[in-house]
Amino acid sequence: MCDAASKLVVKAFPRMDIPVDFWKKKICSDVSIGAMENKQHLIGVANVSNREMGKANLDLLAIDPSYQGKGLGSKLLVEAEKVAAKAGYRVMGLMTEQVKPQNVAFYSSRGYKVIGYDPRGYEHSPSVKFEKNI
Repeated sequence: MCDAASKLVVKAFPRMDIPVDFWKKKICSDVSIGAMENKQHLIGVANVSNREMGKANLDLLAIDPSYQGKGLGSKLLVEAEKVAAKAGYRVMGLMTEQVKPQNVAFYSSRGYKVIGYDPRGYEHSPSVKFEKNI
């Protein structure tokens, strides 16, 4: 899944100038959840890691652009929360770009609360930090 997922991320986030190898290493080293079409074609991926003691972190939620807006992101997010809770985590954190109000609205509508802002955020954009009890 590592190869297909890393290529999917690059396709889903074309303006993020991050090499495929970075995503491949990330996806292969943490817990990743994939969504398939017809059990063959990867169309979505979520990646959960542990960066802070006792808290899971959603590092990535990427959907193939041709499948966006069909509820797949919501399903993968719920699945990521289940995986984190099953692993013993009670809180899920994440960060998204401030310049993407659709992302901020997406996570807010799914119970995530803004806990802060990071002006450096990702290398390319200031970010909003979220958390949710799971």
